Amino acid sequence: MKSILLQKLHTRYGSFTNISHQIKEYNLLRIKRDGTIPLFNLAKNKGIIEEIGYTYEDFIIDYQKDISQYKETEILFKIWSQGYGITDYAKIVGVSYSTLSRGLINGFKDAYSSLLEACAILIFDHFDKRDIEDLNLEFGEGYCKLIGDNEQLTLVSEKYKIDYPILPYRDSLSHIAFDGPFYNYLKNLYSCN
Repeated sequence: MKSILLQKLHTRYGSFTNISHQIKEYNLLRIKRDGTIPLFNLAKNKGIIEEIGYTYEDFIIDYQKDISQYKETEILFKIWSQGYGITDYAKIVGVSYSTLSRGLINGFKDAYSSLLEACAILIFDHFDKRDIEDLNLEFGEGYCKLIGDNEQLTLVSEKYKIDYPILPYRDSLSHIAFDGPFYNYLKNLYSCN
């Protein structure tokens, strides 16, 4: 059985000989019995994953046996799609392999704060400033507060997994105050601007 990844490579480049000529570090001997290849090795060729249109949904199908122990499969896909193994990415973000590995296996929700901060760029890579442009953002000591329409706050809370209640505010507005990874991400984002 051919994996979706190999099918998309074949569709883009034709024969496996053409694939080998076009893509550096692509080794046909690395194809596993289930038809997959190490994604992070292929992704060392920058832009290849986007070029062939390989998605997270494809990844889940292709690598379901390899990733069955992981809760954070989307983060794992993002790491591998950048051309890094877990060990390499742990070094880049400054955490130990075991810390990153445990976070990927057990989930980031209860992971160490250093791990969450180190991986925030991957966790919130889908952040769109337009999501909060109609909201007021205030920073306090160790937390931030979003103030605005209840419906908009609910959307932001669900999208960015803010696990705090939305409470009434003044003038028929609502607010949500929170700490954690999204707070750290916003703090770093807005302190750079």
